[in-house]
Amino acid sequence: MRFLALTAFQSAALALITSASIIALYFLKHRRRRMVIASALLWKRVLANRLENSLFERLRRLLSILIAVAIGLLIAMAIARPEIDWLTGKSQRTIIVLDTSPTMQARRSDGRTRWQHAVDAAKSLVNQSSVRTQFRIVDTANQFDSAFTTDHTELRRLIDQMHPVNSSTRFPSIDMAAAGGADAPQIYLITDGVSALGVPAGVTSISEFQAASNIGITAFEVRSVPSSALAYEAYLEVTNFGKATRGVEITVSSAGQQRITRNVKIDAGKSFKESLDISKLDGGGVRASIVSTGAADGDAFSPDDVGLCLSAGKAPNEDTSRNFGK
Repeated sequence: MRFLALTAFQSAALALITSASIIALYFLKHRRRRMVIASALLWKRVLANRLENSLFERLRRLLSILIAVAIGLLIAMAIARPEIDWLTGKSQRTIIVLDTSPTMQARRSDGRTRWQHAVDAAKSLVNQSSVRTQFRIVDTANQFDSAFTTDHTELRRLIDQMHPVNSSTRFPSIDMAAAGGADAPQIYLITDGVSALGVPAGVTSISEFQAASNIGITAFEVRSVPSSALAYEAYLEVTNFGKATRGVEITVSSAGQQRITRNVKIDAGKSFKESLDISKLDGGGVRASIVSTGAADGDAFSPDDVGLCLSAGKAPNEDTSRNFGK
């Protein structure tokens, strides 16, 4: 037997104190006062009360005490919350791993992101479980790892705090050897399946993937021109991951008011590539942005619509955009 709120010793002490208090109060209530009587007329009351000392009356009194003690113990045990394995079954342990890859921000056909659907799925696992199930919440970016708990309100709060991150992701380190034992926890991975996480055997995957059209900046690099010390060019690559030709407005700008704009059409599965002369742009960071024109569903993943170079080098979202193309 296990107690969730109190230890076994504390629960036994609580039960003993409860029983003793109820019995003591019962006898204290029925305690008779001793009185000296100068008349024999009151003996009639003694004879009239003989029924109280009969066997039936004693049994009634004992039954009353037992019922009062039982009610007190039920209240005490409700506080201690005991668990009996052979009656209620053993407490289960579940690990929920949420994929926090950037691609989880892609919107599905209902307008909600894959991440929002993943959060709903995680909360559904918690809500549908018994009160004895202990949950641990982990992400794939190695930034979030909770302790096991049965508090559903706290679990939902922890899930709401998580979000996708723009960093490398992998399946969290879990002792799978220990997890293979008799008391092994059930492990769920909620993912879109785009990133290669290296999922071990025995993990149940819940997919939130839904194919979506996307246009993104897959390469953006600012570099100097060797033939001129003051000349710079920006190499830009924009890829259409959708199934139809899309119109795209491309804008390259700097800290000043100058900007370079291109309106192009990109076929399905193709890329637009161009090196732009940005020597006349003001100094500082160079920003490239794209806007999909035409169909409303042409861009389901907005984080790869902007690339920024603070100095000569590639844009920080180049690798992320390439990984989205699945």
